[in-house]
Amino acid sequence: MKRLTLLTLLLITATAMQGEVIYKVSFPKPETHYVQIEMEIDLAKGERTFTDFIMPVWTPGSYKVREFSRNVEDVIATSDGKELAVEKANKNTWRVNFKKGVSKIKFSYKVYAFEYGVRTSYVDVFQAFLHGVSVFMYAEGFQNQACKISFDKPDIWNHITVALPALASNTFVAENYDLLADSPFALGNHELIYFEVAGIKHRVAMLGEGNYDKEKIKTDFTKIIEKEVAMMGEHPSPEYVVFVQNVESGGGGLEHLNSQTSVIQRWGYSNETKYKSFLSLIAHEYFHLWNVKRIRPIELGPFDYTKENYTKMLWVVEGITSYYDDLFIKRCEIYKEEEYLNIVATAINKMENLPGGKVQSLAESSFDAWIKFYLPDENSDNATISYYQKGMLAAMVVDLEIIKRTHGKKKMDDVMRLLYTDFYKTKKRGFTQDEFAKALETVAGSSFTDLLKEVVYTTNPIAYKKYLEYVGLELKNQPSGKMPLGINTKLENGKTLVKFVEINRPASKAGLCVNDEIIAINGYRVNGDIDEFTSRFKEGVEVDMIVSRAGKLITLKVIPEKDPTVNYKVVKMETQLDEQKVLFDFWSK
Repeated sequence: MKRLTLLTLLLITATAMQGEVIYKVSFPKPETHYVQIEMEIDLAKGERTFTDFIMPVWTPGSYKVREFSRNVEDVIATSDGKELAVEKANKNTWRVNFKKGVSKIKFSYKVYAFEYGVRTSYVDVFQAFLHGVSVFMYAEGFQNQACKISFDKPDIWNHITVALPALASNTFVAENYDLLADSPFALGNHELIYFEVAGIKHRVAMLGEGNYDKEKIKTDFTKIIEKEVAMMGEHPSPEYVVFVQNVESGGGGLEHLNSQTSVIQRWGYSNETKYKSFLSLIAHEYFHLWNVKRIRPIELGPFDYTKENYTKMLWVVEGITSYYDDLFIKRCEIYKEEEYLNIVATAINKMENLPGGKVQSLAESSFDAWIKFYLPDENSDNATISYYQKGMLAAMVVDLEIIKRTHGKKKMDDVMRLLYTDFYKTKKRGFTQDEFAKALETVAGSSFTDLLKEVVYTTNPIAYKKYLEYVGLELKNQPSGKMPLGINTKLENGKTLVKFVEINRPASKAGLCVNDEIIAINGYRVNGDIDEFTSRFKEGVEVDMIVSRAGKLITLKVIPEKDPTVNYKVVKMETQLDEQKVLFDFWSK
């Protein structure tokens, strides 16, 4: 826990005199999964007659309207012990009305918190994890005021962990609402792992049990952080906290200004593949310390918490970060060269085999994240792409192009440092699409307009072969030779149900639909696995399929086709030019 320096204390005290916002947090009955919040604001001259208290509808870093206000109950406002009138102005705004002369308002409410995850809040008798925007409202006009947060917690909880300065063991301060909203709190008896990197104190809060090795965690996290700090030139945080949610199933992570929350299956640490993937997640969320929390598209800050904040550049903040996460693990020599090239091949295969790649561009994927990426349905793979997945590949080809043009003197690392220095540190703002393109040009010495237009703003296939050849790599396709129908199925309650139908493949041409139950193929009962049937199909030879759709039996005629999907491996060319060898070493290290 970081104690306040004298200068920080003076700054916060000065801000408090202008109207400090005080939050008091308690858990009267944690077994009911509620957290009680009381806010206190000072209206100064007392000339106002109403104040709006607002609950955010989304969380930065996860671009979906989540309607956190649905969990708010028992809203009460008072002044000098007298209750004030409160009306609901809209779905997430409570308006407190009062007469002129009222100087202080106490505004209290409780939040039902029973959704454990990186974007939400959770409370039970053993612990609490409070994600700022899902718990803390703000008073309109007070967003820039200092916040003081005090906790009245159950005695059995030993720790309160947060990346904020502490006034006392149970009281913390944030310079403004943005920082409070972006600072998760973990309360309970979680284990804490302490270490220092680049002169910055780090804590890992292990939320839940797991078969982790504390010393290995410290060693591996340190390697990753050292590589990232060395690349960017400095560490921008006064301290850093890694919240690790050890869960039975699930995954994912979310970045914050001075912390991250990442998820791993609690017994996954002993599985080498799962553990390396977890380290890649840690690297991903840590790199967001620079890319998005400080280097950002101009649309992503200051935030409007009441509605969508649109940008066509989520591929920059998430795609480039997705590119670097595995690359950092390679640079740490945790991934071997072959492992890393397999990761690249897997990403290419996923993108090339996704029918949505012919429908949605990378820029469109970024802009429509609010209504598509976080709200997938049975047709999503036919109509959309991931700005993480294609963004990672776009970042890779841009990096390889920079390396090629500069003959191994510059790469994407230089672009990220330029953006950090020029926009975050000097201009103190985000960048536009044109300014991002200009940064690439500045580093590489020539325009990237055409390349970005092709890769980001069209649905044209990326010329992977061309870019990989720069560094002496090639794609080798290993087709399956099978006759798949273009469907995904799942066995549920003894029924083989269709979960996805790929457009313009044999099943969709025959009229098969999602949720159809496949009963028989060519007169033989299907019991879950249809691969045993498709392995015997012949191209162009009609297949009879009996399905049940909403209880009605239907016979469909399916005509098998050769598998059009690719199965690339990325390998080194048998004969490499000296320049390719040099560029490969520069790229991968």
